[in-house]
Parts: sequence; C-alpha cells; structure tokens
Amino acid sequence: MQYIEIDGAQGEGGGQILRSALALSVITQKPFRLYNIRAKRAKPGLLRQHLTAVQGVQAISRAQVEGATLRSTALTFVPQRVKAGTYHFSIGTAGSTSLVLQALVYPLLMADGPSKVTIEGGTHNAFAPPFEYLTEVLLPVLKRMGMPIHATLERYGFYPQGGGRVVFEIEPMTQPAALTLMTCPAFKTSAEVIHSGMPEAYVAQAFKPVRHRLGWEASQCVDTPLAARSGKGAVLYVRFAAEQHSALFTGFGGLRVAPQSMAKTVLNDVCRFMQAQVPVDQHLADQLLLPMALVGQGCFLTQNPSLHTETNRLMIQTFLPTQIHLERVGPDQCEVRFQSV
Repeated sequence: MQYIEIDGAQGEGGGQILRSALALSVITQKPFRLYNIRAKRAKPGLLRQHLTAVQGVQAISRAQVEGATLRSTALTFVPQRVKAGTYHFSIGTAGSTSLVLQALVYPLLMADGPSKVTIEGGTHNAFAPPFEYLTEVLLPVLKRMGMPIHATLERYGFYPQGGGRVVFEIEPMTQPAALTLMTCPAFKTSAEVIHSGMPEAYVAQAFKPVRHRLGWEASQCVDTPLAARSGKGAVLYVRFAAEQHSALFTGFGGLRVAPQSMAKTVLNDVCRFMQAQVPVDQHLADQLLLPMALVGQGCFLTQNPSLHTETNRLMIQTFLPTQIHLERVGPDQCEVRFQSV
C-alpha cells in the first residue's frame, strides 16, 4: 500500500495539518502516515480535541488507524468509504467543537445520505472559531457553494469548563457551485459581548476601547447576558455584515482576562481588515481553501495569507489535483484562485 508521508512540523506545525489530512484522506481514499504531530506547539502530539477528530473520522469512514492515543506524535490512517448516519462525539474537555467539525464535515458532504453529528466540548474558546462564526460567516458561504449544513447550539461551553453541545445536520453535496468574492460590500458594523457569570462592569470596560478606537456609537454595542448555568466567560464580537457574506472578529475573556486585553487583539485584526478593503478576512480565507478546492474553481480577494493558510494550501495540494494560486495585488491584498488540473 502506498502512503502519503506528511511531516507535521512543516509550516505552522499545528493541528490544521492533522484535520485537513483526515478529511482529504477520506475524500480521496488515499492513506497517509503523519509524524511530528503538532511539533511546534507547547504540548506536541494528540490532545483530546485532536484525538476526538481522529476517532470521529475513523467512525464515519470505518478507517484502519494506528497511533490514535493521547500525546501520540505519529498516526497511520487508511480510510474506507464514508458512511452517512447519526454520530455523537464527546471531547471530554473544553476542546473546540468547531475544529473537530472541520475534520468531519467535508467527508460527510460526500456521503450518500444526510448525517446528524452531535459534538460535546468547547463552543467558545480561544484559537478556534466560535459557534456564531460558523452560523454567521462560514456556513452561509458553504451553502452558496452547494454545501448545506445546519448548526444548532444546545448548550454553551466556555473555556476552561467546556460542557457545550452543538448539533450539525449535513446534507450531501449534489450541485457544487463556484464561489467568487472579489469586491468589498457595504458592511453594516456592530459589536456584541455575550457573557455568563461576569460582573456588569466587565462588559462596559470591554466596549470602551471599541468605541474609542473605531468611533462607534453606543447603539452599535450590544450586551447579551446568558443564563448562569452556561459557566463563566465572555466573548467580544465585532461584526461586519453584508447581504451575501459577513466577517466576524472575536476576542475571548473571563475572570482571568482583563476586558481591555480581550478587546485589544480583536481591534488590531479589525483595523487591519478595514485598511485592507477586501471582502474576505484572513481567517475566512483559511476556512475557504478546502471547500473551494473540492469544487475546483472560484476566486476571492483577501488579506495577505498567514503561515496557517500557506500550510493548509500545501496540504490540500498534496491530496487534490487542484492548484491554489496566490497572487499579492496590494500592500495587504491577495487574490486567491482555484484551478483543477
């Protein structure tokens, strides 16, 4: 048997290499061997979130797997055909439900019937797309590409408590459509803090730097308290909403994170996005690479790619006969085009 050999230390050296390899292996029916898993992270190897992704893709494809244990730094994966069905996966920590979905959703879009997937774990944690990012940004764009996915948040799961639950209903992709996002729409802007178990003053302090730096009115800032049973945590959203697609920038807070710190990183990303004058922000660009490569055509204008995006591009082209062309066309503008070969 011929395996694709993958060095997990290449590029950004994180979990995206694993998730993309799992999804693409099932889609293309190409087995792989992955070594140096998450080599550039503080805790290398498979953590609970990554192990759940492996076990999930193994379950939906009846794959043969070696090395699927906690802290494992090597994995051998031999896929079988994906099977539609009802699945339930529990991470057991506050690990991201959204990132586990990344490994599962694209193979299930290729199944011969609808699937229902329940994932328990973290729904709002740093370095991962929160639930609202999926429903407001990614899933609407995927629907335009002929990839119908519906998500329901049944229970919030803030870091570090976790305990959230999300249900995804995935229909097979029948008529893939090329996506073109080359012009910047007229976005409507707003900010929101959703929070649970946090002092009232925390939210007010989070909005201060947003209003000061962006010059926004108080009416553009929305305070959304949640039931105390949701745990303790806060999330700051800065939204750019348009009819066809949106952008969403996120900061995560909590009792150990000052509200000003929560806002600072978000505002740096927001200001850069506004200056770039592009329709697709850097994070969405990374999310779009795999589904657009499956369609095999399309284009979008985004910010200059991150190392994360560059690494994902190389992974996709390892499995698929699709060329992903990146051309810088401005100080912080990059044109991304997809071409089947």
